[in-house]
Amino acid sequence: MTEIKCLFCRHIFSSLIISLIISGGSVDSALWPMFRQNETRTGQGEYAGSRTGMLAWSYNTDNKVDSSPAIDSDERIYVGSVDNVFYALESAGALRWSYTTGYSIISSPGITAGGDLDIGSGDHRIYSLNVSGAFLWSYESGAEVNSSPLTGSSGEVFFGSYDNACYSLTSAGNLAWSYLTGADLFSSPARGSDDRILVGSVDSKLYTFASKGTLIWSYETGYRVNASPAIDTDQNIFVGSEDNSIYALTYAGGFLWSYEAAEDVNSSCALDAKGNIYAGSYDDALYALSSFGVLSWSYLTEGDMYSSPAIDSDGLVYAGSGDNTLYVLASSGSLVWSYITDDNVDSSPAIGFDGAICMGSWDSAIYFFRDPYLSPTPTPTGPTPTPTETPTITPTPTNTETPTITPPPTETPTPTISPTPTTTLTPSSTPTVTPTPTETATPYAPWPMFHGNAAHTGLSLLEGPNPIKLAWSYRAGGWVKSSPAIGEGNRIFAGSNDTRLYALTSRGTLSWSYAAPGAIESSPALGPDGRLYIGTAGASLNGFLYALSSSGSLRWSYRESNIGFLSPVLDGSTNIYAGSQDNRFYALTSGGAFRWSYRFSGRMDAAPSIGADGTLYVGADDKRVYALTPSGALRWSYGTKGMIAASAAIGEGGNIYIGSFDNVLYCLSPSGGLLWQESVGARNCPAVGERSSLCVGSVDGRFYSLDSGGALQWSYRTASEFNSAPAIDSTGKIFVGTRYLGVWAFSSSGSMLWSYPVTGEISGSSVAIGENKTISIGSTDNTIYCFGVAPSPTSTGTPTQTPTSTFTPIPTETPTITRTPTITPTPTVTPTPTISPTPSMTPIPTRTPTITRTPTATGTPTTTPTASPTTTPSPTPVPTLVIDPSELAGGSGFTLGIVLARSINRPFDFYLLVEAPPAAYTIFLNGRVQAGIQALYRNIPFVQAPFASMVTPLAIVPPSMRGGMVTFYAVAVEAGKIPPVSGPSSLTPTTQYVIALDKKSRQVM
Repeated sequence: MTEIKCLFCRHIFSSLIISLIISGGSVDSALWPMFRQNETRTGQGEYAGSRTGMLAWSYNTDNKVDSSPAIDSDERIYVGSVDNVFYALESAGALRWSYTTGYSIISSPGITAGGDLDIGSGDHRIYSLNVSGAFLWSYESGAEVNSSPLTGSSGEVFFGSYDNACYSLTSAGNLAWSYLTGADLFSSPARGSDDRILVGSVDSKLYTFASKGTLIWSYETGYRVNASPAIDTDQNIFVGSEDNSIYALTYAGGFLWSYEAAEDVNSSCALDAKGNIYAGSYDDALYALSSFGVLSWSYLTEGDMYSSPAIDSDGLVYAGSGDNTLYVLASSGSLVWSYITDDNVDSSPAIGFDGAICMGSWDSAIYFFRDPYLSPTPTPTGPTPTPTETPTITPTPTNTETPTITPPPTETPTPTISPTPTTTLTPSSTPTVTPTPTETATPYAPWPMFHGNAAHTGLSLLEGPNPIKLAWSYRAGGWVKSSPAIGEGNRIFAGSNDTRLYALTSRGTLSWSYAAPGAIESSPALGPDGRLYIGTAGASLNGFLYALSSSGSLRWSYRESNIGFLSPVLDGSTNIYAGSQDNRFYALTSGGAFRWSYRFSGRMDAAPSIGADGTLYVGADDKRVYALTPSGALRWSYGTKGMIAASAAIGEGGNIYIGSFDNVLYCLSPSGGLLWQESVGARNCPAVGERSSLCVGSVDGRFYSLDSGGALQWSYRTASEFNSAPAIDSTGKIFVGTRYLGVWAFSSSGSMLWSYPVTGEISGSSVAIGENKTISIGSTDNTIYCFGVAPSPTSTGTPTQTPTSTFTPIPTETPTITRTPTITPTPTVTPTPTISPTPSMTPIPTRTPTITRTPTATGTPTTTPTASPTTTPSPTPVPTLVIDPSELAGGSGFTLGIVLARSINRPFDFYLLVEAPPAAYTIFLNGRVQAGIQALYRNIPFVQAPFASMVTPLAIVPPSMRGGMVTFYAVAVEAGKIPPVSGPSSLTPTTQYVIALDKKSRQVM
């Protein structure tokens, strides 16, 4: 089950003249005065935007820019940043002034009729500043203000807050009225012709209020409404919803039509002068619909469409995508030009005077495009990076052969780092380190770097665990997306988003930690002498590459990148290679001296790979794979159809295997020729086993095994995508992290051996195989996990935390699609489920494997598992609730587990509820509880058992409940169907539309 994304949407409009009348002339004297340009939120500009995509300037902030710009009549730009700062820029890109709030600014500003500025902040406030940046007033709501304010012609302000309320303030910042909805408001209000206010809520409804704040009507969609409504000249309303639909409603709240995309619609609609509607979806597509809701065309990008489109006076459509790109499309849907930034473009574009466009990016920059006044002829694909493959890179790498540069690297001493920054480099790193070119075979480093070795095969000479148990876990202070490295004595090293690199003993106790100035999401690399190398990225653009001793002291640091370094890799001569998000690839000596760098036309997101001959292979966001010589010259490059954010794996014979965001796994020869390609949804680094067989997880929820020629050997379907690279042990067992379902293990023939749930996502971190049949991985629940047969950690003062979830995962199930008929059902791990927390856990009896996916290839259909003759009547629920402890105190924390012992193989919605008379409440996986009944997940295609998930910690709710019985429910119903009941207590396993149900009652003290 995947966690639902929660974002924002936009509106529609037709005629600019009507907009001027509605909004008031003073406000509209600004070129783009607010989010979606006008009070009806149509996203339609008065002028023609850029036809050529020529970048006039960019301005760097200190963190990503989600906020959408506003542009005044002098073409000054106003925009907020996640660095907590609101920026005012001159039309030429120079900083005019800035104003710092108390938290991130995602809200887009509004320019009032008098030229003042209103801006929301995550510090719960909305601020009013004058045109010079001086503070006028602020108003504090009860939670974050990410909704973009609507500024009226009389100076009044309307906005939503995460405290569930829509607010109306006077021009002096005093409360005029507020209305409490059922959930957070991210949607930005729109105003209709009679001054009524429309806004969406996370409670799934679109609300319409009279000018004094009384509710006129509300319309309920199927899920969250984060998009902002748009109103056309006929006062029809258009809004997107996270139920995947775009809705058209009358001004009175009546239904006109809806159009269903494949995923969430959080982009706000834009309307052109002909009444056409444009909106993006999380299915990566931008949709163009007629005024009757008929699809005119769709344009597929390679990332979530979160940005809301803008339309210029000639009908060109401008929209950003999660594939880092700003797209400009003709009204017919053809591409006019595109521009690739270094990260997601979630900011919505704003249109200035003729030929001008402005937007922000997650790469921390604000971009401004302006066409030359002489040549309006558009080049159809603008500055799309056609990588110039011969950039004989700046520092000509003449000094490659001199690793004796061990004197202090004079360019590095600037780190403002706490641990002894003066010790830039002691001569202890003299090149006596050059022996043992095969660093991966060093006995004291079972897993010295990302994916095990410099070729990133993910193959280990050690055996991993089966069956599984949690050996220990260690709680860091932030996300752990770093993949662990394992050194001598099974010591584990991993970075965290809390800016620390952690060194843990084999028992999970803290040996030492090193604090860097920025987040550590890269993976550490171990040198033959035990020295550690790690890259960092920081909110203050302070990316460093560090070398630390085995005891955690700083040996040297190198800073060249303005953004951050990725996972480093060492070659046999202890040269260090690392990519940076400044689009450069760096080579350093073991002493930290610069050797050479190579510039790509897109940034890198993964560690380089090194072939047997020293060739370096790296992919970039410019959709190309590059092969560089050890001295930094380009050997060849190969173009794919999607950006590349994963490392390559190198197999026998030097063949290169690499995944792309076009969902294709490519096999390239050492000379750069295409050997084969397979569309298996592979965006991660594959693992290479014996005879170059491959395995890789996919965004389609399947895990694939291919032979060296690209033919499918088997696949196994899970209910979660994979954001982690697999590892293969010496016996052929495969270990991999799924995004939402924890860690899984497969046999070499494709049977699922076990799975173990964790409370966070496994996103970026990959399994590392250590000694004593152990594996390690990190999670976004801030935890480093170690599984295997290692002894439990001794309880020292370090925060070694063994999660309350010790589910021994549900017994095995045979693989789904297998081409090798030798996979007779091998439920090798058939321990009876030892789900300790609650004895009421009736584990489903006689699970004879009903998965008769016998390969129809050969004529040995003897594997016909008897069709579960003992189908015990339906008292055996599919979901099983596990509650610990059984006695709960009001307001205290508790752990709730959900276990699936049988697969659900049809689309369903899932509810997690608690009924504490006299009301029912929905439990969210982040611990929040909300009154009423609503789906936790919608339209889940299937869930493959066994599956287990934990929700922890939760406080028993509601706050008014301090004693008595409460009942917890885990309910799966047919997708889109609501059981005809008045409350959870009416639900039974035979209730109409109910697929599966379990409930547990507990006494609250």
